[in-house]
Amino acid sequence: MTHLTLELSDETLQKLTQKAQADDMDITAWVHHLIETALDEEDDDDITFSKAEILNDIREGIIEVLNGDYGRPAREFLDELRREKKQHANED
Repeated sequence: MTHLTLELSDETLQKLTQKAQADDMDITAWVHHLIETALDEEDDDDITFSKAEILNDIREGIIEVLNGDYGRPAREFLDELRREKKQHANED
């Protein structure tokens, strides 16, 4: 295993130590975990999706919105907007 020496300010070392203690880890293990996590996140940047996968996700999202899976169904909302538009037109 290769060893690495870091120069840290007292304040930075204190913050790292506090974070490690909050996770019930010693600082060496915590910094090692931090580095491994950062490297894993970097690997996630390499994920690619095909055009078919992207289009399928968009299609599924549109269907979910139309069905009201995340709130009101789109058609219900659009009907309400049309009614309000007619109502405001009649008021003028």
